[in-house]
Amino acid sequence: MSSHSNHVIVICNSDIILKGLADILNDCLSNEVLLLHKTNELIDYPHLSGYVLLIMPLIEFKEDESFLKQALNNINEIKHVQLIYAEKPEVASLAINIFDNSAFIITKINELLNSLGSKNVDKTINELTRREIDVLQLLAKGLANKEIADKLCISIHTVISHRKNISEKTGIKSASGLTMYAVLKKIVDIDEISTSDLI
Repeated sequence: MSSHSNHVIVICNSDIILKGLADILNDCLSNEVLLLHKTNELIDYPHLSGYVLLIMPLIEFKEDESFLKQALNNINEIKHVQLIYAEKPEVASLAINIFDNSAFIITKINELLNSLGSKNVDKTINELTRREIDVLQLLAKGLANKEIADKLCISIHTVISHRKNISEKTGIKSASGLTMYAVLKKIVDIDEISTSDLI
């Protein structure tokens, strides 16, 4: 694991969007998620340091850019992720849309978090042990902990321990988020999983 601290900050004046993103991200990220209605609320968090993933609409980011740099002056790197409300927007690599499903949002945010402070976005795949990859493959195929234990001839406690390690290394807690991660990293083929697991 990297030694730097990552923070996810969502700035949006809509309580519904803030609450929805908080539910999705807190469920699956090991990082602290900070929810703010307005950019100037950042003055209450002078302790922030390390790396920040900032999720907010582009227009507000441009308006408040100089204030953001001043408020986050202890931050090593800031990555802005556009928050888009349009149903059919132009596709941007650093964007999430309120119409995206939760597994897609989680995977995208985790990939961006993993890329902060590093040129290698895929470093987590190299950090997983062979056994952790085996567990992740079976988990992505929809097997329960007991079934994974039986299949790999290990104890259920060992499976739980592997799952904990996988979540720590990837930053993803939920089974649906890990399944999406496994597909994107080509650990499993999409044909081997039930698409209902990704919803």
